[in-house]
Amino acid sequence: MTEKDKSRKIHTVSKTAKTRLSNETTIPQVWGKNPIFAATRLNEPREVVIADGTTWVMGVQPPFGETTNPEYLRGFDVRHAEVIFRLLAFFRDNDIDFYHKVDISYYRLLEIIGWERSKKSLAVLKDILADLSSIWTQIRALDINRGFRFRVLSASVDEALDRPESEHLKYIVFDPTFIEYMGNIEQFLSIRLDVFNGLSSKIAKAMYLYLPSRALKATNATPFKITLTKLFEQIGIKIPKYKSLRFKTINQSKNPVMKQLDHCLISFKEKLRVSLEDTSDDKDYNLCCWVEQLADRDISISRTDSLRSWFLTGKNGSAADFKLKLENLSELSIYEHNALEIANINLKRSMEFLLQSKALLGAGCFEELCGVLKDAVLTRDIKIPTGYLISLVKSQLLHELPLY
Repeated sequence: MTEKDKSRKIHTVSKTAKTRLSNETTIPQVWGKNPIFAATRLNEPREVVIADGTTWVMGVQPPFGETTNPEYLRGFDVRHAEVIFRLLAFFRDNDIDFYHKVDISYYRLLEIIGWERSKKSLAVLKDILADLSSIWTQIRALDINRGFRFRVLSASVDEALDRPESEHLKYIVFDPTFIEYMGNIEQFLSIRLDVFNGLSSKIAKAMYLYLPSRALKATNATPFKITLTKLFEQIGIKIPKYKSLRFKTINQSKNPVMKQLDHCLISFKEKLRVSLEDTSDDKDYNLCCWVEQLADRDISISRTDSLRSWFLTGKNGSAADFKLKLENLSELSIYEHNALEIANINLKRSMEFLLQSKALLGAGCFEELCGVLKDAVLTRDIKIPTGYLISLVKSQLLHELPLY
């Protein structure tokens, strides 16, 4: 093995590698006929039928001997989904081969996932990594009469035997079979990771992972329908006995599940719509869902607090630096004004955001950004220029690749 080959064997994650804490990024949508990830913790194996007829069973016995530990004979839930998707996005966005071992610390991993750096978060992370590296999944490919078993990932730790508290994560690596059967994640249907992470309930997260793929070809006139009883069974939560209680499960709280999901973005061009109707026998509700195209008016102009978050997360300066920069706003140049008009940006509606972005990025960078935006709108299928503008500003402040 050459030195070059050795250097490619383990990919070390540096402190400067791009980290998406709450940003928009494409992640694989659930492609099964029933949801892979339950809303709550499972205590038994979970079987999922994939659209091509293949069956995935999570929580099977390992291929080498048997385990009696029930912790590893159960399926995955939305906590596992969050860690898997964050890691996949991090690998992809930093051009790391999915088959590479990645040298990474626990606390760096917490940063990538977007969890606070605390003992409690670290304990949860270790539990989830234990599940992902110990729970075996079996794929039954009926068309070729074959079965395969794998774990999602493997990991290694270093520790001083006389000081257990010194344990630290050495590397993680995705299982090749898991990657192989996922295929190219860019070809999967997309959801918005920032939306997934912003949902406040596990039920909403599980529904968000499940519904968009069913709703993609549906319309308001012909929505995808599923009874609440069937939906609750699919996402693995307790089914209330009475119709009224099933209604309250997704409608009664300070931030109801239905409110969180309706108009929820699933890509940069589409949003999910949901509603309820009585079933024909009046014994349950149908959840109806469909997808609508986004219009530019659907995009909210990012406010000062968003710019502040991106500025600080991207380590562009301190909070005091941010405040000082916004005290010195300069008008748009003739070139910037014309470029933004050609790109169909509503200048009156967006002016505060534009001037603050110029102050934070610097005149040269902002002028270049306006040119990129104009050219993209003129030469590419950019249906939502305001969304693309926000994406460009955000990626510059976070020092990441543009999201479109």
